[in-house]
Amino acid sequence: MTAVTIHIPESWHFESKIEWHYGWVAYPVNPSWHAENPANAEAYFQYESWQLVDMYVAPRWRQYVKQPKLGDRYPLGQIHMVLVPPLQAMTAFIKSVRGDVANLKWLGPTGPA
Repeated sequence: MTAVTIHIPESWHFESKIEWHYGWVAYPVNPSWHAENPANAEAYFQYESWQLVDMYVAPRWRQYVKQPKLGDRYPLGQIHMVLVPPLQAMTAFIKSVRGDVANLKWLGPTGPA
């Protein structure tokens, strides 16, 4: 079964990963890939899908609901993350796909316009 079709130059290096999670009804196919031109710095990266959710449960009902920790996945595949400013969310994403990035710095305006 074809999940994704990608067209890249023949000389480029290509790696991919496709995970199927049939219980994640919102997006059961979770692909990621990267293609790199060996001749220069051209590259394309497609990271796996992230669906971040912060589900509020009223205090009186919390005894019936397991409270997830940040980064835990809900049964349908969403990732638990409380509402944070965009730069914090982007930093969490970068660290999840690139590991423990040293000296991560943001260039340019970082606050509201």
